[in-house]
Amino acid sequence: MRQIHELKKFHQFKFSHNAPGRVVCKLRASAADDDCVEMTIVKHVNAVDSDLPLVAEPQPFPVERQIYLAEKIRPYVTDGDAKDILCPFPCSVEESPAATEPIAGTSSPGITAARPTTHVELVAPKKTPVCSYCKESGHRNQVRNKIDLCPKMKKDEGDT
Repeated sequence: MRQIHELKKFHQFKFSHNAPGRVVCKLRASAADDDCVEMTIVKHVNAVDSDLPLVAEPQPFPVERQIYLAEKIRPYVTDGDAKDILCPFPCSVEESPAATEPIAGTSSPGITAARPTTHVELVAPKKTPVCSYCKESGHRNQVRNKIDLCPKMKKDEGDT
C-alpha cells in the first residue's frame, strides 16, 4: 500500500470496483468532480484480488449471555418492539427426537426461542421520601420558591 500524502485535508474518499487499487479524494464533500484527486494506493495493481471474502456467519449468543441481557438490560429498553430485537428472552434447549442433530457451529441440540414461564421483576420500587425535619414519609425537608414543603415546618415557622 502507498501513503496518501496530506490525508487530513481530504473530506471524502470514493472507492470503486471498476478501478481496484485507486481512490478518488475530494477536498470537500460538496466539491465538484473537477476538484477531485485520483490516486493509486497499491504498489502493484495486478496483485489486487477481485474475489470477495467468505461471508462470516454470526454465532448465536450463549444461553448465559441471553439470560443476562433479558434480566439486566431488557427492563431499560423503552420501545416494546426493540426489546425483542436487542434482548430477547433466552433460548431453551428442547429434547425431542427431531432435535438430535446439533445446529452448525454449536454443540447444543435443537435450540428454539421460548419465553420463560416465570418472570422476575427486576426494578426495585421507589422508596417514599422521608422528611428530615418531622421524620414523616411522603415529602422532604425542602424549600422551593421560598416556601417550605414540610407542613410541620410551615406550622412551626408560622407560630414564631
